[in-house]
Amino acid sequence: MAVQLIYETHSTTRDNEAGIATGWLPGELSEAGVQNAADLGERRRDDGIDVIYASDLQRAVQSTQIALGPDGLGCAAAGIARSPTVCCMHP
Repeated sequence: MAVQLIYETHSTTRDNEAGIATGWLPGELSEAGVQNAADLGERRRDDGIDVIYASDLQRAVQSTQIALGPDGLGCAAAGIARSPTVCCMHP
């Protein structure tokens, strides 16, 4: 059985729009970010995703929850596997 990994970033935050690097702070999605997350859910709706891992930062969790929507994108996993080790990496 092949495993396919899909990587998506969190949606646009208020800090992003203000040109501020949020870093390890939680961040909050802007209106555009909320729409980005909803669009992500629509784009991935029929991809057959089994599980979703997200950083435990608020902006990542919020992006994931919006993308999942009320039907959970049909994911086999109920909910989001939050992890402090799945986080922003900077070179």
